[in-house]
Amino acid sequence: MAIEEVTFRNIIGEEVNLSNLVLQMIGYYELKREVGETKLTDFNEGSEIRNLLEAVAVMSYAILEDENEAGKLPFIELSYGSYLDRIGANPFINLPRILGNVSTGMAQFTLSTAQDYDYVIPAQTLLEDNVNELEFVTLADLTIFAGDLTGEVVCECLTEGVDGNIPSGTLTVITEDGIDTDLVSVTNSEAFEGGTDYEDDEDYRERLLGNVRADGFGTVGYYTALGGDVDGVHDVKLVSDNTYTRKVLVNGDVKPTPDSVLLDVLAEFSNVNSVVLGHTFTVDRPTYTTVDLTVNLGVVAELDSEMLQDVIQIFFDGGSAWEMEYTGLNIDEAVTKDMLYSLFEVFADVVSVEVLYDGEVISEIAPASDGVLKLGTVTFNQTVV
Repeated sequence: MAIEEVTFRNIIGEEVNLSNLVLQMIGYYELKREVGETKLTDFNEGSEIRNLLEAVAVMSYAILEDENEAGKLPFIELSYGSYLDRIGANPFINLPRILGNVSTGMAQFTLSTAQDYDYVIPAQTLLEDNVNELEFVTLADLTIFAGDLTGEVVCECLTEGVDGNIPSGTLTVITEDGIDTDLVSVTNSEAFEGGTDYEDDEDYRERLLGNVRADGFGTVGYYTALGGDVDGVHDVKLVSDNTYTRKVLVNGDVKPTPDSVLLDVLAEFSNVNSVVLGHTFTVDRPTYTTVDLTVNLGVVAELDSEMLQDVIQIFFDGGSAWEMEYTGLNIDEAVTKDMLYSLFEVFADVVSVEVLYDGEVISEIAPASDGVLKLGTVTFNQTVV
């Protein structure tokens, strides 16, 4: 008897079915027979070897199907149940599922005739509304003191959901045995509130997708911030090739960017909870353009050469030194004459500045495409005037 055919499409769209699995195993045996490693020839339905292969195919199919389901779980569009809750708990999203809550409100009990003793309506007294016929229960004892006619007590619905948010005047049925309904009546002077439906997977999935879209999840800005948060990274730039594969150029705090930093960025961009389904990435360094400068300063008194070197270094790389702080140059950021001259004009002893690049007075230095300017050698000449 032939096996019952079952099939599914895996996460990359390939069809997997029992028949193909059996045929693949038969093909393997036929290759073995060609090289003399097996004498089996009867693979017709009902043969012992066919039965064995079909049994193995059933087990293999189940394993492949389970693996395929597991492959869907990290992605919002394909996940479900508690796995969807785990995605919502991810720090990048932090959006828990809306759990079902019961509504609460005040139940007002009234006696038709005042009593000469304290009348107690015990906690857990069961009530019912006249709209949805939901059950409610009191949460504490209510004492209507001798001579009084009415009193209120906190009450909650026994069923989760928005249906428990009943309007005022609808909690009117006492179902608890032992309560004299000829003497005691109940109502709610105000509506019950706080009842929420449990958020099913479809609604929760849509809310998660809306949330991450609103926060720019999967956008260039999102990924740029994601890469910039990795230790040792100064800034990153995403270069698109008009597909879902993007190159991440990583400008490190140390230049050129160390391999260890590139690997850390790649690991972050390979985290299934951090990327959109279908987005893949490679990482690389930007092109570094080394800038060798000559700085001629007219000064009242000579400045510390180490201080001058530190200041121009942090201007290029970022950091702080000598009570000065700079963010450093990003990918594609150029340097202008005014930017460099202002570095030294802040010193009171400096009366003139001239910066030469390739023997010419600087106007602007631009990096190569997708590149970063990297400080090379700097020669300082100070003339006391």
